[in-house]
Amino acid sequence: MAVLAALASKPAVLHDRFYTKEVNQAGIYLVSFYINNILHPVIIDGYVPMKYGKPYFTSGRENELWVILMEKAWAKLCGSYAKQAIGYVNYAFTHVSGVPNFEFPHSELQDFKHSEHLWKRLNAALSSHFSIVASTKI
Repeated sequence: MAVLAALASKPAVLHDRFYTKEVNQAGIYLVSFYINNILHPVIIDGYVPMKYGKPYFTSGRENELWVILMEKAWAKLCGSYAKQAIGYVNYAFTHVSGVPNFEFPHSELQDFKHSEHLWKRLNAALSSHFSIVASTKI
């Protein structure tokens, strides 16, 4: 969900992933993801796993439905909610945004030389208004 948080600052990217823009009585939603650089639709229903009256997995601020629906569509694409948790953030980022990305594994940052390289790349990304996402293994 780090990807959604990062892309929330670029609402047009997330808005474009939803073909169904409003809550509907049928409870059917069409969300799209990039697979091999081609948009693919994912059809989901509005039923969400709940626990104690709240969404079991994720929820947005003030009951934002788009976060829950995006996670459900991603879980469907991955095969289940459990399988989405083992993915890497850069994998999800490309599927949601459709743009390439790069990663710096922590093991490469042990060397100061690589750390300076990372800092230069981060500053260049910030100057270009790119989204930046950090994650750790679960």
